Amino acid sequence: GYRQLIGKDGRETAGKTAVLGILFLVLLFAGTFSYEYEHRSYTYLRISAEGRRKLVFAKFRFVLVGTLVLTLILFGCDTYIIWKEYGLTRLGAPVQSLDFLREFKGHCSIAGYLIWQNVSRFLILGAVSSVTVAISTAVKKTELAMGIAGVMLLLPSLLDRLGIHQFEKLAVGSLF
Repeated sequence: GYRQLIGKDGRETAGKTAVLGILFLVLLFAGTFSYEYEHRSYTYLRISAEGRRKLVFAKFRFVLVGTLVLTLILFGCDTYIIWKEYGLTRLGAPVQSLDFLREFKGHCSIAGYLIWQNVSRFLILGAVSSVTVAISTAVKKTELAMGIAGVMLLLPSLLDRLGIHQFEKLAVGSLF
């Protein structure tokens, strides 16, 4: 079960899941700030008392919570399915007790390693969300923001998954 979750097989599955996550994040957050520019509501928000500040913080909370929920759904489902199918025992054992992680230098349990792995996935997807929001702010058009974010964040990962490894260094999906 652990080989499926955190071994070589699990890395391949996580990469595919990451591409799906990046697609969802681009679709969800590309219009976060560009929408108000497109519909000319930016000036009204700016002149209202604390309107702009409250809206910006609300949008960033939405992006943070949305990214967390998406991470939990995508990678939590993988963990749950493997746990139900294989059973994950000895979570308190050192991570080096797994033959494929014997050379791991850190001192942590298998449970700690799984938590660390999912927190790092959340942080990577958080960076993807931040880049998408920054693009949305810069271009001020939702469709254009989706296109640019898709090309920058999603296309290299898709090409890498399809076997065109020249884009591997640019592929966010290869970080998983």
